Amino acid sequence: MSGVNPLTRKTKIILFSILVPVLIIAVIPVYFLLNRTAEAAAVSEVGPALIVEVKVQTKRDGIEISGNIEPASSADLAFPIAGYIDAVFVSEGDVVRAGEVVAILEDSQQRYNLAEVDVEIDAENIAGTRRNLDLLDLKRDMTATELEDTRLSSTIAGVVSGVYLDVGDFVTDQKSGDDKDVVVRVIDRSSMTAIVEVDELDAPYLSLGQSVEFQFDAYPDIEVRGVVSKIPLEARVTSQGIAVLDTEVTIEDPPEEILPFFTFAGEIFLSGDEDILLISPDAVMERGERSIVFVVLPSGEVDAAMAERRSGSGGESSGGGTGSGGGIPGGGIPGDLDLPEGYSVVPTPIIVKEYGSSLVQVISGLKAGDKVLVLPAAGESGGIAEDESGSINFLDLLGLPSGGPGSGGGPGSGSR
Repeated sequence: MSGVNPLTRKTKIILFSILVPVLIIAVIPVYFLLNRTAEAAAVSEVGPALIVEVKVQTKRDGIEISGNIEPASSADLAFPIAGYIDAVFVSEGDVVRAGEVVAILEDSQQRYNLAEVDVEIDAENIAGTRRNLDLLDLKRDMTATELEDTRLSSTIAGVVSGVYLDVGDFVTDQKSGDDKDVVVRVIDRSSMTAIVEVDELDAPYLSLGQSVEFQFDAYPDIEVRGVVSKIPLEARVTSQGIAVLDTEVTIEDPPEEILPFFTFAGEIFLSGDEDILLISPDAVMERGERSIVFVVLPSGEVDAAMAERRSGSGGESSGGGTGSGGGIPGGGIPGDLDLPEGYSVVPTPIIVKEYGSSLVQVISGLKAGDKVLVLPAAGESGGIAEDESGSINFLDLLGLPSGGPGSGGGPGSGSR
């Protein structure tokens, strides 16, 4: 049986005691080396600077509407007397004039009645009285009207949209408002109208001639414009107890694709066009109670831009641009944020307000076409850091250690 060698155990203990500190000493530089590598990678991940342009968008205030479009005028043509159809002169799609005959009834009875009255008038002229002649003249007018009623004429100019009866069909005499025996329908598509509901709260903003934009479900890519053509003198109460104005909107000369009774959504514009400036909120950073953006300019224009800003703000400067020294290393931006060659940035105060879910509206400080810098990590910095001179430090802005003297940061400092 072999025992444990005390020297061997002691040797192992001594070796272990020596190796542990050595490993610790070796790990420390590796740890910091890895730490530096990770922080360097964080900077490089920022990548090239993203530059966005200030866009102009036309804004309008309006009232949303919807409904179905109808021909401005239409006519359901029917005979006022009963009879059998003798002829139909039009087909669907034909263009007709106002007063043009489109169909006739079999009229032999009406022609006989008129001829009979003419015979009576001739006889009365030979041996009759003036009173009887007056009565016969009145009878002739009535009989001639019955003959005229066997001819169906269009009351409007337009296009035949339907022919519903044919030769030999019997039609009944039509009472006022009864269209059960409509023979031909004619529509005037030179203009179209719709009656839309406008809430009473919007009534004060309505006026004749206001512009209307229509969007048709059938043709969403076709832009159709119209106007407010009639505003009622009294409101109507809906079944929900809401007062609305049945407002007429009109489309003059609508596109051929837009057919009567198509469904639409639209908007009545209450004011003229207003051009507004929009940018991504990622380009805007908070500096205390103010918002700023970094305007990208050709390097040769920076001094003039800074001078203009100072003169426009009573000489106040909100930070150094390129070439100003300040807190921007080398008077520029971090090397890992690549600007196009020959371009620099100028911190510029602006006033903005929210506009939708993905944009902000610029109230002042920028103009259309200005280009601004988007710093990818700016939203995580919790605001813009300034050094003692009041200048902006881009590295702090990025949420990365600046590494500058007295910054308390920098790779390996433990400030991450």
